[in-house]
This record gives sequence, structure tokens and C-alpha cells, in this order.
Amino acid sequence: MSATFKSHKTEVLQALKSAIDRGLDAIGDSCVGHAQDHTPVKTGNLKSSIIHEREGEATEVIGPSDSAAPYKPVDYAKYVELGTHKTNSQPFLRPAAENYQSEYVAIMRDELGL
Repeated sequence: MSATFKSHKTEVLQALKSAIDRGLDAIGDSCVGHAQDHTPVKTGNLKSSIIHEREGEATEVIGPSDSAAPYKPVDYAKYVELGTHKTNSQPFLRPAAENYQSEYVAIMRDELGL
């Protein structure tokens, strides 16, 4: 009696990578929405500049992009988020990251089929 074994390691790793990519993209979309919900609006530039993009294999970066704003580059986001000696902070990124962690975990678990 003989047995033949075939490795599916490559297919499994590719499926895992694809699931992680989908999960990170969905988490990024969700986090952008939550950040925009928390963003104070004066002109709308800051709110509309918030994007997500991949950094490396498993890191999703959420924040304002200079090129995403429809009117002019947004270089003041850190002052809104953290405040200055003249203005109070109005956090929009930190709450989006911290307050919805269980949602983000659920998204990734769903993509991974867990």
C-alpha cells in the first residue's frame, strides 16, 4: 500500500494573504468612516482628506492625505487632533482607532472565517 501526499501550502498561504488584505481594506474603510464622523468641520477639507492606505504587508494607515483634499492640502490635522497652546484638541483619529476595536477584530475574524 502506498500513499501520495501533495502540499497545498502555497494555496493556503495565498488564501490567507488575500483574506488579510480584504480584512485590512474593510477595516480601513470602516475606520475612515468613523474618523470622518468625529472630524470637526469648518471647510470640509480635513474630513474629505481622510484616507487609508497599505503600508507594508499587514499595516493599514489611516489619516489625512495632502493629495486627497478637494480644495487645498491639509497640513493642520495634527493641530486639530492634538490641540495647540491656543486651541483645545478635537481628536478624530484616536477615537476612530480606539473606540471601534471590537468592530475591527470582528471584520478580520469574518474575513479569516473564524
